[in-house]
Amino acid sequence: MVEAGCLNLDRQLVLEVARPFDDRLIDRMGGRVALELAAKGEQTSIDDSVLAVLARATPLLAALALGLGLLQGVGIEGALARALTTLIVICPCALAIARPLASLAVVGAGRKCGLRIANPSSLDALARPGTVVFDKTGTLTSGTLQVTRIVSLSHLSTRELLSLAARAETGIDHPIARAIVAAAGANGPGGLRLARKAIGTDLDGKSVEVAGIAPDGDCQTRAATLEVRLEGVAVGQIYLDDQVDPGVAPLIGHLRRHGARLQMATGDALPSALNVGRAVGLEPEEIAASLSPLEKADLVRALARPVVFVGDGVNDAPAMAASDCSISVQRAHAAATASASVAILEGGLERVREAMVIARQYRSTGRRNAALALGYNAMVIPLAVMGTMSPLLAALTMTASSMLAIANSLRVGKARPHGAPIRHEQLTSDA
Repeated sequence: MVEAGCLNLDRQLVLEVARPFDDRLIDRMGGRVALELAAKGEQTSIDDSVLAVLARATPLLAALALGLGLLQGVGIEGALARALTTLIVICPCALAIARPLASLAVVGAGRKCGLRIANPSSLDALARPGTVVFDKTGTLTSGTLQVTRIVSLSHLSTRELLSLAARAETGIDHPIARAIVAAAGANGPGGLRLARKAIGTDLDGKSVEVAGIAPDGDCQTRAATLEVRLEGVAVGQIYLDDQVDPGVAPLIGHLRRHGARLQMATGDALPSALNVGRAVGLEPEEIAASLSPLEKADLVRALARPVVFVGDGVNDAPAMAASDCSISVQRAHAAATASASVAILEGGLERVREAMVIARQYRSTGRRNAALALGYNAMVIPLAVMGTMSPLLAALTMTASSMLAIANSLRVGKARPHGAPIRHEQLTSDA
């Protein structure tokens, strides 16, 4: 099998195409994303539901007011006045205006906190998530490899071994190569990376190879284990690790205290996933490893709703589309950032907590608007139907209710100034 990115040096290749062009993994991922988005449909909030009920009830109540007026003998003019008054007081423009204004306010509040909120309607899921799913590499970890251990298998010192490896890795745009060169602090003449290995030469012109090997024992938890070979003979091993984001453990603890189920979904091997899981406070049963991008989406579909997925790469796209709210981290791929419901533009995973604060404010605003609309209509509709309210008074009360709903919507994000610490009551409030 010839892998993508391989470079043919000196041999003639005869390739057999085993699958059609549109059967690539990236094509299947794109198709799955489209299916998930189509199945999800438009998300409906509580004030949207109240708005729909009022819109359907308005003509019926106006007809009731007209009929009741005629039965009571107030004449056609008086009956029409009652119907007009009923139409005015029920007019659901308060909720119709308040929702877009709240969305605009929440986008502004997110920007002040280093967040880009692209889909405010998804914040209802973030306000009280049933399950939060994390990708591993680049999300729970920094995504930047670092040399953590060097073992010499020859007369070479660890410093000499690292310098030798750097001669093969210099000039290669690859995470492993960048980690080796950064640790060595010196550049070589430039190497060449083939599938799973880099090749170069030492000062004497001898061949140098840096190749990935299958880890064993404690090394299974490493992000990468490399073997350095000089003229084909192993002279040492270099271990690399991906550092855990320092903001992860506090976030995991916060989510667990507030009842959210937690899950790691990664394509990496189980030993490495377990190692990171232990570092951030996840239990072994909360870790799913060796998953393909499509299997990640299947996992999200099977979890308790609503599901929030936090990821960083193109391979997370199907799972992000299958979730109720998706969050991309600051170092995410541009495609993940563009498609996420919420994108972290500044800071680390601690921004997820701030996003939850904003989401709860947004949801509580919708609930207050719905309660205001229901209370207002319960009070004024009987007065309008019975004819004890004039059209002018109906217009004034309707305007007042609209102004209250608008003022309530504009409060989103203003409860905590930018840079102020998050208060415990903000994190736990479910108003």
